[in-house]
Amino acid sequence: GKDKASFSVPAFGDLEQMKVGQKVLVVGSTVISSFFEGLNEGGKIDLNVTKPNGGAIVINLDGEVLGIALSSETISFAPIKSITDALPNS
Repeated sequence: GKDKASFSVPAFGDLEQMKVGQKVLVVGSTVISSFFEGLNEGGKIDLNVTKPNGGAIVINLDGEVLGIALSSETISFAPIKSITDALPNS
């Protein structure tokens, strides 16, 4: 038989449970690791990523999705809770 690749949807992480100093990974055109420095006033995290990584998934070391790095004139961040809240319930 042939081996087949299988993929699963990652679990969603909770930014409120993150501790300052934990690592987060930005997985886009490259993989960047950063330290979580806490939430800013908008309940988001500050990321130091390049524009080519705009749209990259941001995960914790447990593989849970924390959000998406958005590319605009400055890199911003969309927490996963904001994304799931914007989607209709099915």
